Amino acid sequence: MHQEYTPLSELLTASNDKRTSLIDWITVSISSKSLNAGHVIDDTVKFIRDLVVTNHGEALQYESKTIIYQLANLSVLCLKQLYQEKPGKVYDFASILAIGSNYLFLFHNFVASLTSSKDSIEIEENDRFNVFHNQVLPFLTESARTSIITKIFGSTEKFFPIDKPNQVHITLGLLSVLFKELPGFVLSDKALIKKIQSTLLEVSSSESQILRITSVHCLQIFFYNVPYQITNVVDELLERLSTQFQSGSHLNCAANHGTALMIASIITCPDPDFVNYDLVMRVTVFAIGTLKNNTISTKHGVFEKELLCWILLTGALCLRDTEYIKIHSSQLFVFWRNIFTHSVVYHNEEELAHNIEIRNHSLSCLISFLRSCVLTEELAKQVFYLMTKCLNFKHSISVDSDIMKELLVRYEHRIYQVFLLICPLVHKDVTTSALLQALKNFSNPSNRAASSCFNTGDFYKMKDLIEVPTDDRFCDVLIRNDSVYHGVSTFVKPVSLFSSPKSCLLEEVLLKPVTVSRTFDFNHIILDLPPPPPLSVSLVDVSLELFSLCFPFTNPSVQRSLLETLNSNLLTNSHIPHKFAVVKANILFALFLTLEEVKRSKLRLSSSLGELIITILDECCFVDDDNLFELKGKCFSNVCAAVQRSGDDNFTKTLINVSIQRIVEDPEPVSRGLNLFVISSVLNEESSNNEFLLVLDVIQKFIQDPHPIINVSGLKCLHVLLEKRHLFDISTGVELLQIMCRNMFSNEFGPFSPGSFGNIYSHKFNPHAIMCVIVSVMIQMFGPDILLQRISTKKIVTDVVYALQLSAFSEVQTASLKILQTLSLFKLDEFFSLKLSLNVVKSKLTSMLKQNISVQYLVLCADSDGGSWCTTDAFNVCLQFLCELGKLQKSEIYLDKQLNQLLWGCFFVFPKSRLLRSYLYGWFESEALVSSRAFRIVIKMFNISFGKYLGVLFKNEKLGIAVQSDVTLLEEEKGINEGVPEDNTVSENIGSYARQFLLELLSFGVNSVSCESRVTELCSEIPEMIKLCYTCCSSDVPWLQISALKYMKCMLRSFGEIVDPDDPSAFVMEQFSPIFCGAVLPIFSRASYPKVVCEAIDVCAEIVSYGLVPFSVNNRVVKMLVESLLEIASSKSEIKIGASTFQLTTRQQEVKHSILRGWGTLQCKSFQSKNEELEEFVKEYLNVLVPLWIITIRELHSPVWLKIVDSLCAVQSQDPSIINNFDLEGFVFVMFGEILP
Repeated sequence: MHQEYTPLSELLTASNDKRTSLIDWITVSISSKSLNAGHVIDDTVKFIRDLVVTNHGEALQYESKTIIYQLANLSVLCLKQLYQEKPGKVYDFASILAIGSNYLFLFHNFVASLTSSKDSIEIEENDRFNVFHNQVLPFLTESARTSIITKIFGSTEKFFPIDKPNQVHITLGLLSVLFKELPGFVLSDKALIKKIQSTLLEVSSSESQILRITSVHCLQIFFYNVPYQITNVVDELLERLSTQFQSGSHLNCAANHGTALMIASIITCPDPDFVNYDLVMRVTVFAIGTLKNNTISTKHGVFEKELLCWILLTGALCLRDTEYIKIHSSQLFVFWRNIFTHSVVYHNEEELAHNIEIRNHSLSCLISFLRSCVLTEELAKQVFYLMTKCLNFKHSISVDSDIMKELLVRYEHRIYQVFLLICPLVHKDVTTSALLQALKNFSNPSNRAASSCFNTGDFYKMKDLIEVPTDDRFCDVLIRNDSVYHGVSTFVKPVSLFSSPKSCLLEEVLLKPVTVSRTFDFNHIILDLPPPPPLSVSLVDVSLELFSLCFPFTNPSVQRSLLETLNSNLLTNSHIPHKFAVVKANILFALFLTLEEVKRSKLRLSSSLGELIITILDECCFVDDDNLFELKGKCFSNVCAAVQRSGDDNFTKTLINVSIQRIVEDPEPVSRGLNLFVISSVLNEESSNNEFLLVLDVIQKFIQDPHPIINVSGLKCLHVLLEKRHLFDISTGVELLQIMCRNMFSNEFGPFSPGSFGNIYSHKFNPHAIMCVIVSVMIQMFGPDILLQRISTKKIVTDVVYALQLSAFSEVQTASLKILQTLSLFKLDEFFSLKLSLNVVKSKLTSMLKQNISVQYLVLCADSDGGSWCTTDAFNVCLQFLCELGKLQKSEIYLDKQLNQLLWGCFFVFPKSRLLRSYLYGWFESEALVSSRAFRIVIKMFNISFGKYLGVLFKNEKLGIAVQSDVTLLEEEKGINEGVPEDNTVSENIGSYARQFLLELLSFGVNSVSCESRVTELCSEIPEMIKLCYTCCSSDVPWLQISALKYMKCMLRSFGEIVDPDDPSAFVMEQFSPIFCGAVLPIFSRASYPKVVCEAIDVCAEIVSYGLVPFSVNNRVVKMLVESLLEIASSKSEIKIGASTFQLTTRQQEVKHSILRGWGTLQCKSFQSKNEELEEFVKEYLNVLVPLWIITIRELHSPVWLKIVDSLCAVQSQDPSIINNFDLEGFVFVMFGEILP
């Protein structure tokens, strides 16, 4: 029965406290999404629309982080789940939101209201904004996202106000999300790139540390998209820093910190073409030189320089180059020994604070060093000695002020981080005192307020914490705000394998007790790590991890002492309700990680230690232990296995007997389920036992029990028992299948049971989803032998499979595909319908597509019935199912036109999906082997209008039409214009990643076609193919240019010698030579990436070698090859190829080698084809080429070397005097040196 619903507008009108009324309404709508969903959508859309359209300031009355929940609620309710119920309202809202300026206005309106009265920046608020961005931004077209970026940097005074740091901070959050997938329009706008760079560099010099760190992170993401800017920016910033260091005036600490952090973060760019060895060396030399000239000092000025140099070295040492590490390691260890081993003399607290800051920064540098070097025992011992000194120093200091206490916590945190990196080699040497301190940190953590940033007050105030009556529930640990205050670890998270999937980011956030912060530790930006949690939680994390890695290797007496301390800490906190729950969760996950390490290393435990661990595990119980069955089961099974390795066989039997006794005596369903699960987990790890059939009998009774917790627990236990144990015959398996079949069709069990508790619990743990996994395992056990069974047995299997396929629950339908995959593997096709399974897949693909297309496209798929929700996991399961069918040569899937159309649509939305690409490769290979139709489809896909494609796709889906003729969907789109908005944003073509893959498909197809008749058939497609290459080479997207150039090489090699049927005296490719030249030459007309230039030179060489252009320097392609050769022959420190300039560093010598390889191609071709004209042309330059070739084979081992050897052999065959004039003996010596083993 529905509650009586009061519209939001009435609530707000009648309320004196509108903010409270709004919060109450949001709480109801989020917690009961199915309740009055239509009304919720109506009110949500109206509320947001009023703010956007009327532009009134009423939002000021609602300032709170709950506004962000309202925004996220909107995206969840409208754009993700319930658009089927009220499509008109969603499209009404979508037409507003799709325009970038309206989205930006909505965002800015809430930012202004949220930050208007704030003195500090609450990390949780920014986190909620980022949740909203991640929910909604995928729905915006590329043009809309471009519009947002353009408007932000077109009005910097509005979005980056100097007097409103909070607003700037939240704007940077939006940009960091947008920059992850930077639109192509932005990449090609040089003026906009320059504006973004200058604006964010200015913000990175802000007095606010939180703004500096956030803007540097934002710029780092941005520069990874435009890496060719990095070298110039680093040189400019390094010069600025050098000038500041040399000036006698007071240092601008904030600006210099931002500059150093910027340099350190962007020289870690993963693209070696733009962050080369020389650039890193310049930064390193500057930093080490400054540290040498400024000995360890706590004086102002010198102290700041030291910190900045350690930041620079932290970034520089991310270069994973053995030679670089070897050169600088000795000097770095001199610095570290001076800092960590010398006694500290300080006259006041400020000097001590400065010394600790220097230690913290140098420890960060040591972490970067250890991540990049090859760890040896000798190196680990050196570092271990230094860390021991650091711990001794930490214990020798006693401070009273909060600032100093926080500094020491940071120092301890850094020491533990270093310990974790060397732990594999020193875990036996870690002292008991260090482990006791680590144990205390996570099992009896101090109640610390988690600071959200450096320059603001504490974020978590006890008066603001949500006071919820404790019920000792594990879910409370995940949800309540004060879990962080009590020191919950980030290792504590939901672990259940069979819980229903989360349908949106908001629900994930609600189950995340710790909000991460970029401000506590900025080194994560440099080291490319996820944002860390607050300091107190970070200390708990590293302590917990250090304990779990070192505890297993200590001696038994120390282990007992540590476990007793752990148990004591647990009992000590039992009088503080929620802290007790947090400590139990921390200890439970610490023991889990510890026992996993024991299992991995195959270590032993004595029975007395095993009993003590089990006692602690029993103490770590929660009311909702059913969320922890899997974790606790693994803990118990690992304890039993470790004790059994010590020779005690009775321990496991005793544990099983005790657990069975508890099942019999304990009336509590969760406790009974946990004990049965423990037994199943233990038996799963045992190699031999006599209890299997007894436990199986108990499981059967559980499965037949209608109580939802007992029933689900029985199914979970059966799954665990069957995971590794296949000990029963087919008759027992069939008996279990009969029980599950009866349960599925009975109203007493599962989601359709009459009791409300059973219904709710089955939505939390759907028993049918667990059945899918069990049936899949059973079919693997039965194999083809199932065909030998009676007809009634086979009918039971068929009934179960069909019942699961036709389930009303999306997750069950998806899980059933695993069963079908197994049946297909054994060729048991009679037990399922492939057509029905493909319909399930199509339904999921349709839902996934509708959930993730831009909002303006939603109008194309408007229909009343809508579709079910599809999670990312379900989507991947469907794709995996199709890929497996393809591997099993079920060619009928490739003939299903509607399925292929949906998959192409999904590919345009998810072009990076590995599974989608794998399926499309299979489809293309299947089609390309029999006809050229696949080539035509891919070529037309390249320039398709995404909006029109969806219009045709959803029209067919709505009408139930599957196109059966060879007329492709692309051809059909010509007559489809209805329902497609006229806005230009809807006419956007597919993205660069999709186009890159299409080029890879075409290259694969061209290389695969070997039959001469098929090659001739494809010649008709050459003009269209070359147009694609021209489009890509003219773009500013490097990976697209490289793929296009590789495709051009494939075409030249496949079609270069095909005779023109209309003119037998000429080749087909000759008529296309102007288009080929026009496609490759734009690469040289502007600055390009080294890899792009290398590929372009290869294409130029192929064009010349096939005689598509005259062998004259008057031709632009030939001229480019000649000028490039003369450029590298001049022995300059840098070479200029077209408009691109390259320094001859290790990486960028690839350009030089590609030039030599290109000329090698010409030499080999002239020799193989006996082309006298080409031979004469190359001969003119052999006096330059031969010495360069001989030098290159002495120093290079790669495909380039092989090509050059072939070239020199061809020269020797044509004219031996040329090599004799230079260095024949040297050439032959090198050849034999490389050939001989």
